[in-house]
Amino acid sequence: MLIIYSKEKCQQCDAAKLLCQIKGVEFIVKMLDVDYSKEDITLIAPNARAFPIITGFKEGVESYIGGLHQLQQILGGS
Repeated sequence: MLIIYSKEKCQQCDAAKLLCQIKGVEFIVKMLDVDYSKEDITLIAPNARAFPIITGFKEGVESYIGGLHQLQQILGGS
């Protein structure tokens, strides 16, 4: 399962969600200032500079994957 850290009015975030839906990938969405703060993101992905921030679970541990571009590479979408 993936976690998409999203924010309001983010086209890249919407594209990531749509890609997951098309590819049948299970995901949940967390919204900025509702489900997490900017400070929380610095712990999850300290070098991230854009949204969405996508993580996944490997062996029960949440791991940073990247943004939309990395998700497209992994899932084979454009």
